[in-house]
Amino acid sequence: MMFANFAIYAGILGYFVIPALRKYFTTKHNTIKQQLDESAKLRDEAKAKLDGYNTRIAGVEKEIAALLEETRKSAEGERERIIADAKAQAVAMEKDAEQRIQAEIQRARAMLEREVVVAATEVAQKLLKVRTTGNDHNQLVDSFITSLDKPAARPQEPSA
Repeated sequence: MMFANFAIYAGILGYFVIPALRKYFTTKHNTIKQQLDESAKLRDEAKAKLDGYNTRIAGVEKEIAALLEETRKSAEGERERIIADAKAQAVAMEKDAEQRIQAEIQRARAMLEREVVVAATEVAQKLLKVRTTGNDHNQLVDSFITSLDKPAARPQEPSA
């Protein structure tokens, strides 16, 4: 009888529990399957995003390299321009200095000539005072007067 009670108990249990268990496991199976599908979809979306980011990063790296190259070229051009400007400025300064030196030399020569003329005149005056006699003075005055009486000789113009 025990076996019969067990069989009845198992039958009742099987009749009510097995469909509930079947429903529970089917629902659980569907839920897990749905979650796995959703996880695969999210994983694919994440992979696509990651690939997109990697592509963008590669593009940014290329852009950075291009910007660095452009900046380097620009800096090199600027450097060359500055050097050319500096050379031109140095040439201009050298030319200006040379002109100033020449002007200073001419000014010094003119000053020196004036000083020599003044000194020569003073020496000539002193010599004339010391060595000129009254007779020499009269002779100079007579010579000057006779030169005024003569017509002035005109210089001849050179013929072409």
